[in-house]
Amino acid sequence: MKFYTHDELKQLSLEDAKIYCSRLRRFLIGQVEKTGGHLASNLGIVEIAVGLMRVFFPPEDKIIYDVGHQSYVHKLLTGRGEQFSTLRSYGGLCGFTRREESPFDPFGAGHSSTSVSAALGMLRAQKIVNGDKKSAVIAVVGDGALSGGMTFEALNNVTPKDKLIVILNDNNMSISPNVGAMSKYFTKVRTSGFYYPLKHKTHSVLSAIPLVGGYLTSALGNTKKNIKKMVYPIALDPFGMYYLGPGDGNDLRVVELLLKEAARREGPVFIHLITKKGKGYSPAEKNPLVFHSITAKSSMSNQNAKTTFSRNFGEVITQLAANNPGICTITAAMAEGCGLTGFAKTYPKRFFDVGIAEAHAMTYAAGLGAGGALPVYAVYSTFFQRCYDQLLHDVALQNLPLLLAIDRAGFCDGDGATHHGLFDVALLSTIPGLVLDAPLTLESQSETLRLAVKNMQKGGGIHGVRYPKGCESSLIQKHFPHYAPASLVGKGETDVLFIVSGQVCEQVLLAYEKLKTEGKNPAVLLLTRLHPLPDLKEVLSPITGVKAIYMVEEGIRNGGVGETLAANRSEWGLPNAPISIFAVDNRFVPHGSRSHLLKHCGLDKDSLYRAALKIK
Repeated sequence: MKFYTHDELKQLSLEDAKIYCSRLRRFLIGQVEKTGGHLASNLGIVEIAVGLMRVFFPPEDKIIYDVGHQSYVHKLLTGRGEQFSTLRSYGGLCGFTRREESPFDPFGAGHSSTSVSAALGMLRAQKIVNGDKKSAVIAVVGDGALSGGMTFEALNNVTPKDKLIVILNDNNMSISPNVGAMSKYFTKVRTSGFYYPLKHKTHSVLSAIPLVGGYLTSALGNTKKNIKKMVYPIALDPFGMYYLGPGDGNDLRVVELLLKEAARREGPVFIHLITKKGKGYSPAEKNPLVFHSITAKSSMSNQNAKTTFSRNFGEVITQLAANNPGICTITAAMAEGCGLTGFAKTYPKRFFDVGIAEAHAMTYAAGLGAGGALPVYAVYSTFFQRCYDQLLHDVALQNLPLLLAIDRAGFCDGDGATHHGLFDVALLSTIPGLVLDAPLTLESQSETLRLAVKNMQKGGGIHGVRYPKGCESSLIQKHFPHYAPASLVGKGETDVLFIVSGQVCEQVLLAYEKLKTEGKNPAVLLLTRLHPLPDLKEVLSPITGVKAIYMVEEGIRNGGVGETLAANRSEWGLPNAPISIFAVDNRFVPHGSRSHLLKHCGLDKDSLYRAALKIK
């Protein structure tokens, strides 16, 4: 496919630009099916992305995409079309906006509701650094971002002098269908009709009437305020933003009309554009939830038929809720991803989706616990980072009950640095009184969930259960089939003792088996209880003469399990042998396949095997 330059795109006629939009959609469908990634949202935003490039002048004008997963079209329009086959692959294009990747990405994003804050900061910096030089600053937000408090905190900071443009890409979806008062409010606006295009057409028609056209246009002007009151979102009034819309975000003519009007104005403008998630691809239009993020066809396997950790979590909690009427679940717009759709159908009055509001969800869970309920908060590891303070201050400090289910622990493949679950162990280990388990089989996960619920019934306290994306490893299941705080494979004189936590255990076991074939005698200690760490003296009693200890974990080294054990080896009963820590060093890990990321961090089976061979 030919990708137009910025200048060429601006020179296209409106009709040719519309044809180009259709070509971009066909290209996206073909490519994302090969690479995997976020498809439905990008199909819906094509006209907005094209319109922005035709009306404004990036990179001088700053276009900031909220979350960033809706930026595929933006990448195609900014010189990255020929690289698009590398999307989400190791060393290739990132699936989100990334400052290091292109000057057209002024702000990186992977978590929701940050774009308005960033845009406002860049606008103010422009005044400080560049003086009177004015460039447009535009934040493109999804309607799901309006359920996040950060968006409104930023809007609260906007002044009438800020030439800020906020574009609402309203497709009535985030990942799961949107919830809450703001979603309902904009649904009313959405269904009230396209006011702005109607007003523009009416002005054009009336002004063209000979003799009386001017008079009629003036008369309309006297009544348009009353018309607009019917559709103008009153929720925006306190922020002092000029509202444009609602308009059809999949009609390029309407998009460019509204963008030009916003560019003409001096103060802050809020543009409301309604789009169709999955636009132009029937399967995605009918089921935008499934096509929000798809797997590459080349990597699809029969795993879809297997039970994932997320699905097992949902099924076990639903079963436990049958005999525990106090159990309720909370999610921050991730019901499908966290496996809670079944619970929501079975116990709708005990299921709470609070929207993209992780911090609120945590304190909401604290309130449920204080009121006598047994709250279960399911959240991805990366998104948990957004509510650490609430966990510490609102839950732990008051010794309130909480089962914290931490999904997507460890590497998250193609999504990259913004989505890896590598920091939760180090963060959670600082919480007084918290219990943290990391089960690696479905049976072990089920047992830890039952144990956590029993602990909540006995009294307060936080029990965290972290588990990886996808399905259990048959190799881990073979060696460690049952739950125990710590389990050992190996006995007798031991060359190297691997102490491991997390899904990287599979790589350790592969290295263990290979070392056995070389005549070595390794041992593997799997830690399921990560905090507080269990006494290991009895568990390690079958092994003797340990020459080296390798701590291996799929998480950040600083504050991780390895550092904790190494710093207090005698307290935990570790053998007196040299310790080496294999973990993610103090750096961010890029995107790529799991095999590439393990090798990148030195956590793959071959790296561990080679290191063990050097032991004398």
